[in-house]
Amino acid sequence: MDKTQKKAAPKNCSCGFKIAGRVKDLGTSASHALRQSQDEPGANLRELYEQNLELEKKIRAERKRGVELQREVEKCPVKGWWEEPIEQLTLEELKLHQRRFKELSKMLIQSIGDQAIDSHNNNSDDPSRIDS
Repeated sequence: MDKTQKKAAPKNCSCGFKIAGRVKDLGTSASHALRQSQDEPGANLRELYEQNLELEKKIRAERKRGVELQREVEKCPVKGWWEEPIEQLTLEELKLHQRRFKELSKMLIQSIGDQAIDSHNNNSDDPSRIDS
């Protein structure tokens, strides 16, 4: 047998298995695999811990922003455009409010219609309901 045939020929390892090709030192390979498997969970835990810290920072920032927005809302004397005194509005502002009111009215009518359709569909799908 020449060198290439020796490499490809099955070899017996110390544990009784025949392995084709070269055999690595099992002691070194096993300890390396063990170290690697022990490092991977640690690395995963560190990565998850870092992600958790980052998310906690974002949550704190969002909560802080929410508190700031709530303070701004509480400071505002007018809660919505519809609460402004009409007497103090200019003609332009009145026309703007009229357009907003029409948009709001359309949205409400559409929402009521959608809910009525959903309610009808849900009731018609119910086999226990008997129409008279």
